[in-house]
Amino acid sequence: MKDSEDMSWLDQRPDCAKRLDYNEIQTIQKTHGFEPITEYPDIHYTPSKINKFEGKTIVDLSAYSVGRDINNSLVRDIMSDYNFKKDDTIELTHSQVTYGTAYRVTPENFAREDVNDIFTYSDILYSCKRFIALCSGPATLASTIKNKMNTDCCINILIPGGHLPGTREGGYTYSNTNYIQCD
Repeated sequence: MKDSEDMSWLDQRPDCAKRLDYNEIQTIQKTHGFEPITEYPDIHYTPSKINKFEGKTIVDLSAYSVGRDINNSLVRDIMSDYNFKKDDTIELTHSQVTYGTAYRVTPENFAREDVNDIFTYSDILYSCKRFIALCSGPATLASTIKNKMNTDCCINILIPGGHLPGTREGGYTYSNTNYIQCD
C-alpha cells in the first residue's frame, strides 16, 4: 500500500506513442524510443499441460479495476448464450484473493477449481480450449500464453466499451483475442 499514486508518466508519453492502434505493450516500447516489435508481454515461464483442463472451457469472471465497470445483468445475458456443458466447463475461483469483484455464472453443480498461484493458472490457460474472462490480468496472461505457446485456444473477454481495441491509447488488448462489450 502507498499513500498516493503518481500517474504523471501517462502524460509524459511522446506524441508518437499516443496512438489508438497501439496497445499498452506497443505504447511502452515507443515511449522508450523503440519501434514496437511485439504486442504481447513476455513471460519467463513455460507452461505445462494439465490433463484435467485439456479441451475444457475455463471461466473466470473476477477482476479488480474493471470489475466495477461491468454490467452484471449483461454479463449474465452474455454468459447464457454460451450454452455451457457440465462436463466441459470449469469455473475458476480464488479463495486467497480478498479484493475485487467475482461474478458467479455457472450453475452450482458445475466443476470449480480454486487457483491461487500464477504458475498453475498459466498451466490451465495453456491446457484449455476456450477461456472466458473479464478484461483483467488473466486476460492478458491468456493472450500472452496463446502467443508464446502457439495454441488455438479461443479467448473471449468481456470488456467495457471504453476499453475496446482502438477506442483509447494503450490498453491491454491483443489481436489473438475476441472482445465482447459488456457495459
